[in-house]
Amino acid sequence: MLTTARTRLRKIRLEDADDLYAYGRDPEVSRFVGWDTHRSIADAELFIEASLDKYERGDVADWGIEHGANGSFIGTVGYLWWETHEAAAEIGYVLAKPYWGQGLMTEIASEVMRFGWDVMGLNRIQAHTEPENVGSRRVLEKCGMQFEGCLRERVRSGDGFVDLLLYAALRSERRQ
Repeated sequence: MLTTARTRLRKIRLEDADDLYAYGRDPEVSRFVGWDTHRSIADAELFIEASLDKYERGDVADWGIEHGANGSFIGTVGYLWWETHEAAAEIGYVLAKPYWGQGLMTEIASEVMRFGWDVMGLNRIQAHTEPENVGSRRVLEKCGMQFEGCLRERVRSGDGFVDLLLYAALRSERRQ
C-alpha cells in the first residue's frame, strides 16, 4: 500500500466492482485506455479477477486508488510491464472523471514513480499516450517525464490506427 496527500493506493478488491463499473462505463474515461467501455458490472468484475490473479502470481498489477476524503474507489494506477534485467517499466493509469483536473493523478503517478526508483530499482520509467490526451500528457510532464517521440499508427483503434506519444524519465534525471 502507498499513500499520497489525498489518496491511498491499495490492492483492488471485489467490493470495488460497483465504483469501477461507474467510471469504466463512461466513454470519456475509457476513450484513451487499452480496454473497451464497460457494458455491465461483469466487465468490472473480470478486471478485478484478473488483478487478483496477478497479485497471487506476484506479477506487476494495478493499485486501486482510494480517495482519502471519502474512501471511494476512483481509479487504478500501476506498472503495465517490468523488465527487471533492463531496470525498466511502463506506468499506466485511469481516473474517474469527477476527479479530473485536481492534480490527483500527478500526485499519484509521482508516488508510483518514487516506488519504482526506490523499491523496484528502476532506471527508466516510461508511458505512452495518444496525442489528443492532453490531460495525460500534462501529468507525464509534471512528473518529470520527457517527450521522446511519436510511434506512428502504433495501436489499432476502431477500423484504423492511432499514434502513441512516448514519454520517459531516467533515474539520473529523477526529481528529488
